[in-house]
Amino acid sequence: MDNHDKLTGLLQFDEFVKIANEEMSLSDTSDGVFIVVSTDFSKFKDINKTYSYQAGNDLISALASLFLSNKECILACRPYSDHI
Repeated sequence: MDNHDKLTGLLQFDEFVKIANEEMSLSDTSDGVFIVVSTDFSKFKDINKTYSYQAGNDLISALASLFLSNKECILACRPYSDHI
């Protein structure tokens, strides 16, 4: 079973949580710094309807590429996708 989102290449949410928990348990909490960033596109369905599903997918993929290219970003995931 592949633990990555097919569109973005990011981890699926359950795998992200598993790895994040493992990393945090291995880290000394007094020295470890963890930052959680959550982002969402408001009214993303409107983007799909106005510009096309492919344009929406391209936007999501571009954001994922930014996370994947950042060497400081240890983990990133796509927790869910909207469904019409």
